[in-house]
Amino acid sequence: MKFSEKSIVYILGVILPLLLVFNHIVPLNGLHRGFDPDDPGVHIWNLFIVNEQIKAGKNPFQTDAVFYPIGGNLAHHGLTSGFFPLTFIVDKATGGDLLYPIYTYHIAIFISFALLFVFSALVLQGLGYKGFSVFIPAVSYSFCNYYTAHVIHLNHIAGFMIPMSAFVMIRLYKKPDAINAFAASLVLAAAVYFTEFSLFIYLTLPLLALTMFALKPCRQELIVKVKEIGLKNLVIAKILFFAAVAPYVANWLFYKGIQPLPLEPLAYSANPIDFFVPRPESTPLYANMFSQINAFISPALTGHETFIGYPLLIAAFLSVCSAGKDIRVRTAVFFAVAFFTLSLGPRLKVLNGITEIHMPYSLLMNVPPFGEFRTPVRFIVVGLFFLMIPAAEGLKSVSGRLTKSLGKRLCFAALTLVFVWAVAESYRPAKKLGPFKVPPQLSFFRCIPQFLFQVHSSGVAPCVRFLAYRFKQNQADIFFL
Repeated sequence: MKFSEKSIVYILGVILPLLLVFNHIVPLNGLHRGFDPDDPGVHIWNLFIVNEQIKAGKNPFQTDAVFYPIGGNLAHHGLTSGFFPLTFIVDKATGGDLLYPIYTYHIAIFISFALLFVFSALVLQGLGYKGFSVFIPAVSYSFCNYYTAHVIHLNHIAGFMIPMSAFVMIRLYKKPDAINAFAASLVLAAAVYFTEFSLFIYLTLPLLALTMFALKPCRQELIVKVKEIGLKNLVIAKILFFAAVAPYVANWLFYKGIQPLPLEPLAYSANPIDFFVPRPESTPLYANMFSQINAFISPALTGHETFIGYPLLIAAFLSVCSAGKDIRVRTAVFFAVAFFTLSLGPRLKVLNGITEIHMPYSLLMNVPPFGEFRTPVRFIVVGLFFLMIPAAEGLKSVSGRLTKSLGKRLCFAALTLVFVWAVAESYRPAKKLGPFKVPPQLSFFRCIPQFLFQVHSSGVAPCVRFLAYRFKQNQADIFFL
């Protein structure tokens, strides 16, 4: 049976997450660490509270389940409310099983990585690339060091909104009509409910449009495309976008977020050497091959999850050397370098120290809403996304040359090995999760006197009050873990 390239993309989209992040997906009732204040528990609670608030007809961005009785606003929190439809479906499908947020959490990890790969591949296919020129860059990006390091953070692996947004914009550019314009506006709006990377998307698109307008070969075509969409459809698309983001923006503006500590943007920034040198704990394929270089980098400095990956890096380098004046490649390289530079944070790190050399982010961090952004290392995800394009071009060039010199079969075999290399490089080991069991420490909540359930300002700790409320309904609440 011969599969189409799109079919192969979808098949790989299912296989690769199961291969590379299996222990974060299975078992569906697995939990990382009991009572430790770990990030998976936060994301499970996020899924739970959004679902429960919406089912109750309440604002998901405001809850009294924390800081009772005053409550708290969650708009500045990585809430990932966009996963609500999935959570709701799992809740109903399991008949209201108390562990439904945990099931949803693991399913969301699988879906996020699947979407990362599928839409990354579809973007490259939309740009005219085929075969391994699509598969290799897509797997290197989707399972890059950053995403696998943050596999437990739904707001990070929801970075699938980056290639998804690019996909709908490419489709709109190819077929500038009302349906594609409206679809693009809704997808772009949805990004804000999944991830803070939406800020990167909203920053990149205008800059990309301005760049295209500044380039003579692109300017006239861009103007024609905009005219084909039509003023009326553009206005409707904008209205749809602003109407869709309005609930989030209203809640975000109503409450002021907490500014990060001055040291945080410095600490959570990339170290340039980590772009090129893997670490054994995150990229075991190379074992201790680079241990001598790693020894010069202080483990106290964070932001080590930025290794680009050699297949992606080499392919992009070959493209830069051979593509010459190709506008698409040069533009992609420019944006990739720009975002890599922003990921370096306000001051440059060199090996085991932070220098006094100020970087571009030191200016950007003074522009709202970047003032609340404590981790500039996250810009790496956009840099890597743009790097896929020159990498695809480089692999296309190599494929053509190998086909001429070695023939189709040997070329296929060689590129298959590169694909396997990219997959193996992306593997990051993870401990198996045991099934969750309600900790015996929670049993004492069943002994709380009934009158405490009626007290609204008795000084009962917020989590105790919340748990007491849940136990009153004979439900073992575990979502604060």
